[in-house]
Amino acid sequence: MSSTTKTIIFAAVLLAVACAGILVAEDADAEGQVTVTYSLPGGASIPVQTAEDGTIVLYGPEDVSAFYQPDGGEFVAWQTQEDGGTIYQFGATVAFSENTTLYPRIVAATTVDFIVDGQVMKEGALAPVEGKVTAPAVPAKDGFNALGWEWSEDDSGKVYTSAEVSELTVEAGQTFTAVYSEIYDIDWIVDGVTIATGSTETGKELSQPADPSKANHEFAGWAVDGEVVLKAGEKLTAEDIAADTTFTATFNPVMLTVTFMAGESTVATVSVPYGQTVVMPALPEGYASWDFDFKTPITESITVKAVASAVEPSETFTVTFVVDGKTIATYSSNAITVPTDPVKEGFAFQGWAIGDSVIADPAKHVYTQDTVLVALFQAVEVVEHTVTFTGGAEDITVKVVHGEGVEAPEAPEGMQWDPAVDLSEVTADITVKAVPLTVTVSFMVGETAVKSLEQTVAYGGKLDASLFEGYVLPDGYIGWDVDVATATFTADTVVNAVAEPEPVAELPWYKTTGGQVALVLVAFVLIALVGMYVTNQFGVKDKLRGLVRRSGKE
Repeated sequence: MSSTTKTIIFAAVLLAVACAGILVAEDADAEGQVTVTYSLPGGASIPVQTAEDGTIVLYGPEDVSAFYQPDGGEFVAWQTQEDGGTIYQFGATVAFSENTTLYPRIVAATTVDFIVDGQVMKEGALAPVEGKVTAPAVPAKDGFNALGWEWSEDDSGKVYTSAEVSELTVEAGQTFTAVYSEIYDIDWIVDGVTIATGSTETGKELSQPADPSKANHEFAGWAVDGEVVLKAGEKLTAEDIAADTTFTATFNPVMLTVTFMAGESTVATVSVPYGQTVVMPALPEGYASWDFDFKTPITESITVKAVASAVEPSETFTVTFVVDGKTIATYSSNAITVPTDPVKEGFAFQGWAIGDSVIADPAKHVYTQDTVLVALFQAVEVVEHTVTFTGGAEDITVKVVHGEGVEAPEAPEGMQWDPAVDLSEVTADITVKAVPLTVTVSFMVGETAVKSLEQTVAYGGKLDASLFEGYVLPDGYIGWDVDVATATFTADTVVNAVAEPEPVAELPWYKTTGGQVALVLVAFVLIALVGMYVTNQFGVKDKLRGLVRRSGKE
């Protein structure tokens, strides 16, 4: 076989192996498997770690001690570069998105490191002087409170202020790690109205309001997602908050007592929530009915009496119906037509009563003498709400009965009361803000203002579409960051032109579907050609030699 032929075969085999290698690598990536390799000085090696989802629990020093011991300095963590990079603590659970090589972080016994988000602060590698360092302030971080520093030598979880760190006796090689807490917003809602807002940000208040009250109800506590988490009288602390939280006041109706009597005996005593109806109990023997309409909601504790079984009357009596001292009807006891329930402003009709006792049905009642039935009323509790008009020189408050409307006062000059607030039927305390009569909407294309499009619109109004007729955005822009046809505006607003997005980078050819298919085909063709060549070169020659030998022997 010539050297040229051998070279062609060798090149073909290498190309086939390379294609197969690319495909295998692509398949591994497609499966999402991630490998973490540990590179140790002096050629020492420890087993790699792999995970389908990329989540790896990193080795600790005890896992590495059999393979590697540092020569001078202290092995304190892992890092992504030989001379630094991102730092990961021993035993940390880390989600890697790609294959990663980690190197041991060896700290010479010269500095105390202050670490923020896995990185040593540039101004935070300090050499202790007589066992002391001047600690830097914990850097500010958007959305988080800076709490202080955790010391590598203190396992109690204590967080030290910078001043406290400066008082500690430390040694080189020790570390301090910045500790943060996330900032969350808090809302307090009573009957659908936000009455207070707060935050867990340092220096701000949680703003927990006093326990609210509600007529004929008891405050049960503050609920989150329907579950009471702060009972009446309990106080909230920042440590209780782990997310943006809305607290909603929860109330329970006052429990009232309904006592059922038969003669001088108590038949039953029932607790009923305010405003609910009571279930009629069984009548004792010898009694025909209860002197109460069981459709009536319970609004106070009452006594209901059993009416004795009817006895056929031997004579008739006069029954007179009286409302506020005026007789409205008179009937014979054996032929009564009960009048329509009377109406009295500010009062609720309770029923027709003999003395102070309401009888269930005057037409079926057994009368033993001439009787006057008096309309019994109960005053209706008036529920009032407060409407506060704010935004002027002083707040204006108006009291209004539940369900009624309120007339707005004169608005401050150049302003109007928020038209989105319905004042025709008030069912809760509300606040109405003074808002401008008009707002200005301006337009920007990059850094250039488009004066021809600038508009002044009524508060809550839409843009004049006619101003956009004939206007064409410059090249490189595809529209506006609001829908100019439908948007409404309640404040001065700047509308910005939206730039055309950058084109998406194309994948390398061998990562496309067509490229991978081509690689497979090339690999198979090359392997087949090599096989055919080897067969032709060696198999055919061997057969010829066999024939020559047999011919010589003959």
